[in-house]
Amino acid sequence: AESQQVLSREMPFRLELIVNAINEPITKARDQCAGRAQGHILYLSDDDCLLAERTLQAHLDAQQRQPAVYIGGITFQGAHSQHWRPRRVDYANLNGANTSLPRAAFEQVVGFRELSGYGGEDVLLGYELMQQSITFHPLADAGVTHLGDNPMRAADADKAKSAGRNAAVMGRWYPEIKTRLGVSSRLLALKYQLFCGVLAGLEKAVWCALDQPSYIYERAYFIGAWEEVHAGSPNDIPDNTP
Repeated sequence: AESQQVLSREMPFRLELIVNAINEPITKARDQCAGRAQGHILYLSDDDCLLAERTLQAHLDAQQRQPAVYIGGITFQGAHSQHWRPRRVDYANLNGANTSLPRAAFEQVVGFRELSGYGGEDVLLGYELMQQSITFHPLADAGVTHLGDNPMRAADADKAKSAGRNAAVMGRWYPEIKTRLGVSSRLLALKYQLFCGVLAGLEKAVWCALDQPSYIYERAYFIGAWEEVHAGSPNDIPDNTP
């Protein structure tokens, strides 16, 4: 009821609330929203993102000048505050927090491909758009405030593990991006030595002393990718967090 009241307030654009009887994966929900959209430009954002005053106008102006993928800035407001202002972007920077693109381009690649759990669907969409020769541009002054940490800084091992698993799936679909995703055979072998080798305990202590959230994320990401590639957990590395 509260969400209905919020959506009923007067705004300079029309809002439509879509309610499903079951909890759909985020990819299906986004595809459903795109399918119901009436305009020729799509804007991607999240329910935990607050748009700056002229963010939508900046995206609209850019799309009217040249249809493309435009990626705006994000301020993460959490325990580890961070301001990301894009200067050079490509498919790996496409995100669901502050991105606009032509609807025709989205439909050309048939929207989001479904992955399991959390992570990767934005990058996958970006790569498939790039394959269709869609250009990518930064839109640094179109900002949003994300209420919470950057997922890579949030120390959420479950999300990181899911993202690693999905990265390995994407690497199987598109082997040419394995290295960029950190899931090539060589990189996984190096990470195995880092997290499971004879000096793993020392490396963990040093890394956690310097940046524990980064260690938690990278370790869980590796575990997810390794399990997907090798159909089992890496030896000598229990699936827990420091």
